[in-house]
Amino acid sequence: MKQKLLFLFFSLLMSISGFSQLDDFEDGTVQGWKHKFSNAYEPTNISTDGPAGAGDNYLQMSNSGVEDFNGGSRHIMYNTDSRWLIDYTSAGIVAIRMDVRNAGVNDLHLRVAFWGGNNTWIGSTNAVVVPTGGGWQTIEIPITVSDFTKVSGSDVIANVLADVNSEMRILSNDGSETSLKKGDLRVQISNFDNIAAYTTYLNTRSSKLKNAFSISPNPGRDKLNLRLSKLSNNTTVEVFDVLGKKIYVDNIQAMTKTVNVSRWNNGVYLVRLISDEGTQTKRFVKQ
Repeated sequence: MKQKLLFLFFSLLMSISGFSQLDDFEDGTVQGWKHKFSNAYEPTNISTDGPAGAGDNYLQMSNSGVEDFNGGSRHIMYNTDSRWLIDYTSAGIVAIRMDVRNAGVNDLHLRVAFWGGNNTWIGSTNAVVVPTGGGWQTIEIPITVSDFTKVSGSDVIANVLADVNSEMRILSNDGSETSLKKGDLRVQISNFDNIAAYTTYLNTRSSKLKNAFSISPNPGRDKLNLRLSKLSNNTTVEVFDVLGKKIYVDNIQAMTKTVNVSRWNNGVYLVRLISDEGTQTKRFVKQ
């Protein structure tokens, strides 16, 4: 029941914020991302230096670059958690978006792959290139039918997207590996944060702010204190409950704002700051 409520929450929120699933790694775990077999190169949660700077967790992935069939050879990670095994078509999801930093010496060529019915695999036809030597950047991998190539199996691409029931992958493949569900067999180091499924494509209005505001106390009982790092034009705060209902909205005209939450139900809320410069969303827990 809890899983259904969370899915409903994100589905209803899509029309407003544009995103569904979100892995931000702030809980200190890898949130289900792993290699096929346990090995020394498993994805790791790093507690600081994410796109938002100090104290922002992110996921680091590496690989050995040596084919030994014991896991960790290729640059690829898997997720089999139920939140990623869904009907992407009915949910209206058109892209997987993430913050990425290339910490290696080779360019990354990022793709996604899905495993669906009838043992059918599909992989991104075109890779998104993330050059080495740069900082954090937001990339978007489109996932409509025309964006994929069938790798294997008897089903069609549309049916796989409507029923991803086994596995999702994020991988780097520069095209030298013809199977688009496999990663590069060379040493890579990649950092990921804010991996999310979106119902809209990236544009300037969806620019994500970094460190735009803080929440305290969190968890909180009676008050939600907002502190902005900068006061921008047309700044608004919105709060959504677990069912995706907007329960609060107000303009912000100062660097600090206090919201009375004493009558809110206990649970998780999303607090969204919107300004002419972009948006940022954070979780708030009411106790």
